[in-house]
Amino acid sequence: MTSLPINQLLLRNPEIINEQLLVVNPPQDQGLFQIIKPHNSQLINFDARIHQGCTKLGLRSEFGLPTKHSFESALLYWPKSKSFASSLLRWLASQIKQPQKVFLLAANDAGGKSLNNALKPFGEEITKLDVARKCSLWSFMLTPIDDFSWDKECSSFNYENLENDALEFVTYPGVFNAGKLDVGTKLLLDNIILNKRGRVLDLACGSGVIGLTCKSRQPELYVEMVDIDGMALVSAELNAKTLGFDCPVFASDGLSNTKKFNTIICNPPFHQGKDTDYNFAQQLIRTAKQHLLPRGEVWIVANRQLAYEQWAEKSCNIVETVVQGNGFKVLRLKY
Repeated sequence: MTSLPINQLLLRNPEIINEQLLVVNPPQDQGLFQIIKPHNSQLINFDARIHQGCTKLGLRSEFGLPTKHSFESALLYWPKSKSFASSLLRWLASQIKQPQKVFLLAANDAGGKSLNNALKPFGEEITKLDVARKCSLWSFMLTPIDDFSWDKECSSFNYENLENDALEFVTYPGVFNAGKLDVGTKLLLDNIILNKRGRVLDLACGSGVIGLTCKSRQPELYVEMVDIDGMALVSAELNAKTLGFDCPVFASDGLSNTKKFNTIICNPPFHQGKDTDYNFAQQLIRTAKQHLLPRGEVWIVANRQLAYEQWAEKSCNIVETVVQGNGFKVLRLKY
């Protein structure tokens, strides 16, 4: 049985699922995957944890930047990012030669209430099929398009590096703060103190702006970048290639797939849907010591009101507030 309210709508409309169904951006839900498995439907995942879970169940799952797929119908789980949702619809439209039916599952707080207007530029016969538990199920006929490229969906921003050279970064849709440098990351980069050599991990790297900026300042650093988001990973890979830096980029759920470093740098995610979720930051603070070399340290940027210092004092020998500004703070932790 599915555990998520949004998938209750799928249980009430089982005729949607078939072998030619393309499922895009599904949530983590073992019940959903058990429903899909007998039909061998293709899944497109952007979360490495969900992709790995699907693979273990023997499901057909693709991770990261979607490639070519044929389908008779598609089911899109509507993301919170409107620009990402639009990009996914344009990609789906580029995969078809004639109008095809697309089903959409959306939570009200992710734009489900206004889906009718969001879909109008992409097709016709927009219909709300079912509603339950603050979620809705829609269908419409998607109009094909010919001119699509993921590169055209990208946005970019510049960071005025402290070395007086501007670095340009590209972000694919769906990445945190796509097309902009967030205030917290800028505060961190403007104030971080780097060694000339050593191993650096950019944790939850997003577009790779932290790790690659560090590499540009100290070229002898060995820098790795990890994230669980597939669109973030391809963004970081593209930026590393464009800047000419040899920095490994790979999927990791927090520190789970990483080794040991002199410096771990992170702007921890703290939103889970509309709720505030401190688990990532708390887990990082508790377990970072196992992933640090002797005299290693962790640099974290956080919203000023979050109690990171209190958590860190339970695990760290030194908790230093390096700087505060614009509603953020930068912490330096030593174990």
